[in-house]
Amino acid sequence: MTLTAPLAAIWNRFAAPAARVPRGELLYLRLNLPRLARRRLLEAVRLQLGQHLAGAFGFACRQPADGTVLVWAWPLAGTQVQRHRRPEPLFDPLPAAGLRLVRRAPGFEAQHWAQGELAHSRWFAEAPDDAVWGGFVRGCGLDPAAHPRPAALAVAPLPAPAQAWLAGDSLPRPDPWRGWRWQLAVLVVGSVVALALGAHLQTRAQLREDTQRLQTLRAAHEAALQARARYDVVAAEVARLREVVPKVSQLELLDRVVASGALAPGAGRQAAASGAAEVPGKAAAPGTAALPGMTASPGVAAGPGMAAAPGAAAASAAADAPRLVAWDYRTGLLRLTLQVPEQGTSYLDLTRRLERVAGLDALRVGQESTGNTLTISAAVPAAVDAPAADAAPPPRER
Repeated sequence: MTLTAPLAAIWNRFAAPAARVPRGELLYLRLNLPRLARRRLLEAVRLQLGQHLAGAFGFACRQPADGTVLVWAWPLAGTQVQRHRRPEPLFDPLPAAGLRLVRRAPGFEAQHWAQGELAHSRWFAEAPDDAVWGGFVRGCGLDPAAHPRPAALAVAPLPAPAQAWLAGDSLPRPDPWRGWRWQLAVLVVGSVVALALGAHLQTRAQLREDTQRLQTLRAAHEAALQARARYDVVAAEVARLREVVPKVSQLELLDRVVASGALAPGAGRQAAASGAAEVPGKAAAPGTAALPGMTASPGVAAGPGMAAAPGAAAASAAADAPRLVAWDYRTGLLRLTLQVPEQGTSYLDLTRRLERVAGLDALRVGQESTGNTLTISAAVPAAVDAPAADAAPPPRER
């Protein structure tokens, strides 16, 4: 019930069909007013009708091209809504010019049409006689003898007025801002506007933040591009300098390895005489010192007090020297394989000698090394400054 009542009121106010005001309640007037706008015309007609009707009234007006204003007016009972009430003659089809008598329910209406407009209209409760009709004809400015009383016509009404008329009334105008509906509408509209404004401001702030972030990323990208360009220039310069730097040859690198003493006799053996540890509390056996001037003959082992022969010493030194088995030097990488004596070998001393070679870097011992075979790989830079011959090797960190 609470829902259907407002809907019915809205329907009756805006979408309800127009109700017809009977001709017996209508007053037809022709007012001489200048051409006015719609709102001013309604105000002027309302003011003029106050001289003809007392109390509340409704009206419909139309301003044709001749400058006059045609008005249908009717009294209102109380303050009833008259928005959808229209005079009954407005629903008649437009007739030809002349006089006619129309049958109404109730009563009769005499009409005079000229130039497509209703010039005169009069209502009779009963059918007029010849004398009454003659008075109406004389009131229209015509000769009664030339226009005798016609037969009454029954007119089929149209669903809508045949001409455009403006509707108005003299009821007090209601305050459109009164009532909870308007307050609710204002609250809803205000909430929507506030939400839209908040979303707009948030979008602007997000857009401003994204713009600043984009500018920061663009500046960082440009700086990275500039750094990359500088790096490319420097790398090109370094590449050109490397092209003119002299490279170490095979023979020069082999000469440095030989000069390091890694292939010399005793390079991989610890000195027995000078490096052997002495056992505390024990002296050398008597008679073991070599006698001066005594040498052992070839093919005979040197006994106590006898010095070894020169040929035997040379053979012993050759057997004690590491032997170079493989040598591979290409694309800045050296790979060599050494065969070392089986007894008294110190790989640490041998690798330390190779580490002191100028031009070798990142020295590594290969996994395929065996008991008497040592495989070593090292990187050879493009250019190496050879140290002076009398320069001492750099100290090693222990």
